[in-house]
Amino acid sequence: MSISTEKESDTFMNSNNSIAVKIAVAFLATAILICGAFGIGASTTEASAGTIDGSIIVQSAQMEMEEYQSKGMSGGDKYRKWLTGRADGASWCATWVSYVLVTRVGLSESSFHKTGSCQEMYDDFRNGKSLGQIHDKKYVPSPGDIIFFDYKNEGETHHVGIVTEADNTSIRYISGNSGSRPGTCRKSSIATGSSKIYGFATLSYSQQSGVTLAGGAKNAEKVYYTLLANGWTKQSASGVIGNLLWETGGANSKNPTNISGDINPADKSATRHAGKYAYGIVQWDEGESPDRTSKMFQYCASRGKDWTDLESQVSYMLNEMATFSKVKKNGGIQKWKSMTSPEESAKFDADNYEICAQKLRPKRQITARAWYEAYKDK
Repeated sequence: MSISTEKESDTFMNSNNSIAVKIAVAFLATAILICGAFGIGASTTEASAGTIDGSIIVQSAQMEMEEYQSKGMSGGDKYRKWLTGRADGASWCATWVSYVLVTRVGLSESSFHKTGSCQEMYDDFRNGKSLGQIHDKKYVPSPGDIIFFDYKNEGETHHVGIVTEADNTSIRYISGNSGSRPGTCRKSSIATGSSKIYGFATLSYSQQSGVTLAGGAKNAEKVYYTLLANGWTKQSASGVIGNLLWETGGANSKNPTNISGDINPADKSATRHAGKYAYGIVQWDEGESPDRTSKMFQYCASRGKDWTDLESQVSYMLNEMATFSKVKKNGGIQKWKSMTSPEESAKFDADNYEICAQKLRPKRQITARAWYEAYKDK
């Protein structure tokens, strides 16, 4: 089976302990992740008083840091230009946090007010311009919280980052404009309760955070109708289904117009990496992309579900699609969702998200067209 091959992290699972790691990750995720509220119905759920899943914020921050470092970037002109249109030399730690939360996590202006000022960012949480809860320096944060610093004990904040891990001893975080000028993006740590901490903010949301499945006679129909309910055109949704049927054996290799097969969220397939497997509807491959696979397991566990749960996999897939680097680089999720050709959508999916073998991509387009013709009037 074809599998996604893009690596989004340098974190790798140890093959001898992969099962134990997954079990530990699942329990850890259940214990520490802050889960968003999930509503009823087929559309993406929203709530005005829910906390955002911290793992999504951490994943987004890590992805941005890895992209920054892999490209050998220095300084913050990328983020300054995004915020103000100018490379004006301004401090960019708050701008970096804003960039991650808006462009990678997908927070709307109604949830988070982007700014290049650390103090304004903190005050926005205090006055309600950004949704969230502020905490004093004695607070032990959770992954995904925002940490504010007051290095000189001046009573104001002048550095900010995103917490990745924390306990009663230390806090690990990622920040931009770190170190000597022109600054870089990197991981750092500070003692819990340090006098150099100004405070924290836990983000709340009015944003897309998960889905509940639409009805359907089989899994492929449930996913298809869920995509439609979340703003995908029939053509673009058909392109996704055309790929997913091939991922878990629901397509017919001899007759790609045959769509009688189904999507299998419990599929676990051996890969070319010894002792490694690909899981679920997307075939998240722990050999090629261990970090993506691990985060899929974590996300399912954070909802109190096994990794085989279709609804959880679809929720995670949609979030991953929206933040995936190749998708963003080649037009973004809105371009994909609005496509008017099942073949175009299937090709975009295979090229930028599934990253499957070249020889399989034309067949996926045929399957996508067959699905569209069968369901366009339903």
